[in-house]
Amino acid sequence: MIYCVRYRLKAERVGDYVEAHRQVPSEQVAALRQAGARELAIFLDGDDCLIVYECRSLARFLERLLPSAANAAWQEKMDGLFDQRPSFVGDSAIRPLPCVFSLRTEWRRHFGAAAKREGRGRSERMEGPATLDTVRQPEKPAEGGDA
Repeated sequence: MIYCVRYRLKAERVGDYVEAHRQVPSEQVAALRQAGARELAIFLDGDDCLIVYECRSLARFLERLLPSAANAAWQEKMDGLFDQRPSFVGDSAIRPLPCVFSLRTEWRRHFGAAAKREGRGRSERMEGPATLDTVRQPEKPAEGGDA
């Protein structure tokens, strides 16, 4: 499942947040993976921070991640960067944004079980963000060819 959560950073601390994420310790990366994250991506729009988690269950992921010493150290480093500190437990716990459309889900709904296998080959998956050189460009028709 893919979960998306939005936070607001302190405007004057956005640079610190970005810099910290350029140097995430290997222990924290390992803790995220061991807790069940298949992917975790962070997007910024000014001081709005959008975090996308891909894991089987966000609740289970957080349940496994929170006791980690590496995560405790990371959260301490993140302290003071947010307008409102994200909470992971209780009534004020983070809640995923509702998903209103998923191509993966719709593809499976429209085209059935055979569609589940599509795109699983390594050559069909994109690693990292799409850029002009990672996106397949349509081939140009040959000049002077048959019309």
